Amino acid sequence: MDIAVFPFDYINVTFGQPIAILEVMACGKPVITTDVEGIDELIVHDANGRIAPPYDPATLKEQVTVLLNDGKKRDKLGQAATKTAGQYAIGNVARQINDIYRQILSGKVSVDA
Repeated sequence: MDIAVFPFDYINVTFGQPIAILEVMACGKPVITTDVEGIDELIVHDANGRIAPPYDPATLKEQVTVLLNDGKKRDKLGQAATKTAGQYAIGNVARQINDIYRQILSGKVSVDA
């Protein structure tokens, strides 16, 4: 597999699909997906993947064609994707949550109810 394509639409985005995107990214493969809610938190267009508008098969096809024909771009995006996925590794996420709790307990951050 050289790339993974996730053509989400607003109706069919369900819990767990961002995990599949991160799994592909962790394998060093670039992702092409449609721009639906939450995707922009994982994918930065042309930095660690590619984004196409939803319901726009022509643009999605163009994005796929670009990456299939440009191995250097594909490799560059795949390397960046791996770094992005690493930010979501369980150890990193656990440390971030722990840091938040420590800040709250030390009074450095206030929690509004």
